[in-house]
Amino acid sequence: MTKEKLQIRFLKNSLVSGLFLLFFIGFVFTSKAQNYIFNNLTPENGLPTTSVTDIAQDSFGFIWLGTWDGVYRFDGKNFERFFYSGRYVEADQFGGVWVSIEDGDIGYIDPETEEINLFQDVDENIRFLDIRILENKNVLVGTSIGIKRFDPISNTFKLEGGQKEGGIREMNVGNDGRLNFLLNIEGELFLGTRSPEGEYSYEDLPLDKNSPDRQKYSQNYPTIVFPYGETGTVILNPNGFAKRSNPGEEWEFFKVSQPEILKEKGFENDNSYKLQDHYLWLNQINSISKIDLETGEMETISSEINNSRGLLPMESNHGCNLFIDRQGVLWATRFSYGISLLNLYQSDFGLLRDENGKVIADILSAYELWDGTFWVGARTSMEKGLIHFSKDGKTILERIGSGDSNSPIGKTISKELSHPYAWEIFVSSDGTLWVGTGSPGQSSGGLNRISPGSDRIIRYKHDPSDPNSLSSDWIFNIMEDPQGKLWISHSSGIDVFDPETEQFSLIDPGSKYERLRGNFIDPNGKLVGTTEDSIEKLFTIDTKTKQFKIHELFSEKTITYFQSRPVVDNQNRVWIALSDGFGYTDLTYEKFIHWVDFKETEFPDIEIRAISYDDQGNIYLATSDGILQYFPESGNFRKFGYERGLQSLRFERLNHRGASGKIYFAGTSGANIFHPDQIKTNPYSPQILFKEIRLDGENYQSYLDSAEKQPNHMLSSLLIPPGITTLSMEFASIHFGGNGQNPSQYRLLGFDETWQDAGTNGRLTYTNLPAGDYVLEVKSVNLDGVWNEEPTILKIRVLPPWYQTWWAYSIYAAVFILLAVFFVQEERRRAAKKERDKARDRELAQAKEIEKAYADLKATQAQLIQSEKMASLGELTAGIAHEIQNPLNFVNNFSEVSGELLEELQEEIEKGDLSEIKAISEDLKENLSKINHHGKRAGSIVKGMLEHSRKSDGKKELTDLNNLADECLRLSFHGLRAKDKSFQAEFETIFDSKLPMVEVISQDLGRVLLNLINNAFYACDDRRRKIEKEAGSAESFKPKVIVSTKIETNGIEISVKDNGNGIPDSIKDKIFQPFFTTKPTGIGTGLGLSLSYDIVKAHGGELKVDSKEGEGTTFSIHLKTNSA
Repeated sequence: MTKEKLQIRFLKNSLVSGLFLLFFIGFVFTSKAQNYIFNNLTPENGLPTTSVTDIAQDSFGFIWLGTWDGVYRFDGKNFERFFYSGRYVEADQFGGVWVSIEDGDIGYIDPETEEINLFQDVDENIRFLDIRILENKNVLVGTSIGIKRFDPISNTFKLEGGQKEGGIREMNVGNDGRLNFLLNIEGELFLGTRSPEGEYSYEDLPLDKNSPDRQKYSQNYPTIVFPYGETGTVILNPNGFAKRSNPGEEWEFFKVSQPEILKEKGFENDNSYKLQDHYLWLNQINSISKIDLETGEMETISSEINNSRGLLPMESNHGCNLFIDRQGVLWATRFSYGISLLNLYQSDFGLLRDENGKVIADILSAYELWDGTFWVGARTSMEKGLIHFSKDGKTILERIGSGDSNSPIGKTISKELSHPYAWEIFVSSDGTLWVGTGSPGQSSGGLNRISPGSDRIIRYKHDPSDPNSLSSDWIFNIMEDPQGKLWISHSSGIDVFDPETEQFSLIDPGSKYERLRGNFIDPNGKLVGTTEDSIEKLFTIDTKTKQFKIHELFSEKTITYFQSRPVVDNQNRVWIALSDGFGYTDLTYEKFIHWVDFKETEFPDIEIRAISYDDQGNIYLATSDGILQYFPESGNFRKFGYERGLQSLRFERLNHRGASGKIYFAGTSGANIFHPDQIKTNPYSPQILFKEIRLDGENYQSYLDSAEKQPNHMLSSLLIPPGITTLSMEFASIHFGGNGQNPSQYRLLGFDETWQDAGTNGRLTYTNLPAGDYVLEVKSVNLDGVWNEEPTILKIRVLPPWYQTWWAYSIYAAVFILLAVFFVQEERRRAAKKERDKARDRELAQAKEIEKAYADLKATQAQLIQSEKMASLGELTAGIAHEIQNPLNFVNNFSEVSGELLEELQEEIEKGDLSEIKAISEDLKENLSKINHHGKRAGSIVKGMLEHSRKSDGKKELTDLNNLADECLRLSFHGLRAKDKSFQAEFETIFDSKLPMVEVISQDLGRVLLNLINNAFYACDDRRRKIEKEAGSAESFKPKVIVSTKIETNGIEISVKDNGNGIPDSIKDKIFQPFFTTKPTGIGTGLGLSLSYDIVKAHGGELKVDSKEGEGTTFSIHLKTNSA
């Protein structure tokens, strides 16, 4: 049989027995649904009057109180009275507060001046007018003749048009901006609606189907009406409520689950109710109630006179209203007593109560059954201390106790426990309920066994005559090992108990350890416990082999003492708390894997009494100062204190975790039972208000002009005069979700590097701030650890003293400049004569240096030109040699032929043949003429080469440009052919025969033509090579250079055209720059075109280029003639 089935059987039989008993003694008790914890404001903590009737909160966060003694403002710590009269208050969107004053008057407290403006006799027929402020900032007032709206132009309240005349009651604003109200015409009530556009409509109230005689709602008092949801409406009276989702729909009627309380406690009109989502809160005599408008379920919280954290009493209605502030806190005005504040995000920490609603104090033990019901052992009742609770902890199902603390020794059978105090409760795998009892002293306690379905209790106690009996009667812990044996930890050590043989055996690890305390059996079947000697140690016992082992968790220090039972969580982490910290080890128990030192936390003096965990691996610590939630991954803590509904701040040893995930902690004041997943978080952060600002102890407002003055909480910046040494400020951190004490931090940007703690008093001080601009940031945290997403800021400018101002520095600068000018002038006067003496020599030396530098520059330029000329000549050497070789060949050939003719001539002379002699003489004459011609041709070539190589004298001569161009073309062609046998190109000349002689420096112009022709041949041959490389053959491309001359209108033109690759547009502007070349390294100098450009420009001409990529390039020389 499984443990669950056995527990079911045990539970059924227990319930049968329990219900049978209940039938006779009738003590089944159902408590209220939740333990609500209130934070009460009374005269004891500063409330100036108990006649509070209304609450409002302005846009800055201040709480305003309407009372019988006037209007007060509350900042969380201090109350300030603003007006002597005004029971009801309403805050607008601008920070102002509208006040309903007696006899139909209305006041407005201006947020900037903090003075009240009175509007008298708005309606003298109504004692206190109902004020509502809409989202569109319209201020409406319900009067005896209709609704009036405030007109800011005329500064009066005017009756809106389109209304029926009658008295207005119960004005309530919906989410969509519409207004529901009750219209009273001669005692008859009608349901009125004002649309967001200001249009009015009316309808009859329905018959009340909740009342026995189905009267109209208008015939029941009180009746309230309010918008519900987006377009719905709810009507409520003491019989129940009616609801509809849209105008014109049928009303749906609901009775509340506690109708007698609704009628008995009652409620009032005029804001004694407040809507929170689908819940309606009612302020009642000695209670408040919450009605679920979806189901009709009603929950009532009764006043507790002797409970400082309970709802304050209220013995009669005086128009006391409810209010929910922006941070989710319900304010309940309790006339004659004060104000009760309820955090609507409050979690229920399951404080257990008895049949009379009284908190059950001093709970020692707890155990949760499979169905969620649970047993607790309390020390408050001598007779019925073992209590069985329902799953929700609100109903007591059964009680078991003992009337005798000194029951018989050994094994006995009874209907009572062996001792009244149940220190340990445990259910074994067979469904048996085991209860360990005891107290100090001999024979006080014992082990109690309650089998499933049995009403008998088998009791085991120490018997000195029986060595197999329980060794000691005061039992602290019961555990079950995998073999089904029970391990009983008691005041003398640990017993192993066999449920079948009913024999006990004491674990004896040797005389070294006086007493052992068992805590739990881990997943590996090892019992984990601690020794209770002068030096406490952690030990394990193998439950199968009984092998005992001590574990040293710290190698560098000695463990002082264990503060609570170690616990193994759902991740097999064994959490252990010591006197100076806590942490966890794994199931090897060799060392701490994670350790938290108390001294490094904000809780240096805390003591941990119990440890538990949730399904997410977070840890819960029951301590000497409340409950701490610890997040191992981040190392952060979250604290739960009195304001959470804890039994007290001091907890004891109970640390049970049920199968449902609920955690059971307890102390001398009761137990807290809660599920971690059900802990709520108030999502709203505190609101920061700057209250008091002082400069060297004086109020900051005294430093402001009347036009600049405004309340401190409205200031966006401070201007601190020179000479101020101390800036002190007080600020309020407004959030009433807990005890109102919200820790804060601040930092001054430009001064502080890190956030500074302000604690909960909201004070800060800075001394001797340097002049400059700063930004003060303040943030705060609520009860649940929610910080402001953006800090509240205040800009601060500290003005410098007069001697550090800009005008002072201007004077300093002017004086310095005057002194500097005087000093400079004096120095100049002293140095003037010396400088004049040296000036002449310095100027002469500079002139010589300039002359020398100019000469060197000219020489360098000449050398550069000559180098370029010689470079060009070097490229043409082979071509010149070829040109000379041809005429020389002719000379050699004609010389040899002439020698042979002379020999023939001698033979013919000897023969005397005159005719033959004459013919040979003619041939010799002709040969000599040809030798002379070719010799002169070779001479002219050499002469041209010499002219090209020698430095130019700069003298212009009449030159035949056709001949010069032709000569340069041929020299270039033959030179390139001789230099590179693979060179292939054709050339063509197109010379204008009418071209006149032109005065030029022929050497220079020839060098230009030679350079341009060389470049042209290189370009077209380079294109041929690239085509041949890419396509394998260049037969389709014929490299060609065309040199032409022609007469222009203003001179002549010489052009050199090639069909090469052309010049890219991106470098056209650079080709005439010195040292710029597109040829590979070592082939071009980059000076050819630059020098050519300068030579042409020196002749008064222009060198132009026209090029297209992929088609070719044309360079043209434009020269002016004498006639042009």
